[in-house]
Amino acid sequence: MPKFGVSWGDFATSTSVITMLKLVTVTRAPVEIVEAAMYGGGTTAPADIQHAATLARVSAAGAGTGTASPPTPEPFGNQLATASSTILWKMTAEPTTYATVFPVLSAFNQRGGMRWGVPRGEGVFDMFENTSMHVGWRAQSSSAGNVTGHLHWWEL
Repeated sequence: MPKFGVSWGDFATSTSVITMLKLVTVTRAPVEIVEAAMYGGGTTAPADIQHAATLARVSAAGAGTGTASPPTPEPFGNQLATASSTILWKMTAEPTTYATVFPVLSAFNQRGGMRWGVPRGEGVFDMFENTSMHVGWRAQSSSAGNVTGHLHWWEL
């Protein structure tokens, strides 16, 4: 049961909801998300830009395309496991079939950030074969800004 993580830096936001990354799970490879973080992108902003971060399930069958697997999920520790899950990011078409209830919702300003983390066994579980859902880590801003972040999960 290896643990994996991905991160991104200086991702441009807008007043629309934008998927920073989408964790694409595969059949019979359930995951438990145990940490999600998003911070101001390391750039100073002349205005106090507000960001809302949401972790939400999104249908695997719905719209939404992005660049597959850069970044590659990185294993924690020195195990030689390769992640069964992949990452979509830099979405060229925003997914449209998100759930309306968010397991993780937080807000912060451009010079701050937020981190949600829980012990193993208390995270957000995604079992593709039962729900046909993936998980999106998204941001919406009061005006254009930048965010940096990461997502950590266990593959069960």
